[in-house]
Amino acid sequence: NGDGQNDVFHVSAGGLKTYDIEIFNRWGEKVFEANSPNIDWDGKSQAGVDESDGSYYYIIKASDYKDKAYNLKGYLQLIRSKQ
Repeated sequence: NGDGQNDVFHVSAGGLKTYDIEIFNRWGEKVFEANSPNIDWDGKSQAGVDESDGSYYYIIKASDYKDKAYNLKGYLQLIRSKQ
């Protein structure tokens, strides 16, 4: 809602050689992707349109400088506050 609190989905990560995140809506359509943990998801589609409230699924694939692989998956809830 632009109040500066919880306005983006941010992944805190450091010491990574590779990083990829994909976020999908409930129909399996990719709505966001990035290759840096410094790029946050603001709840908008790749076309810049606000996504609907609801559950979204994320997949994070990363590796560190010792070539240890990380594969994380989970859900996040997008809630748009009305002001």
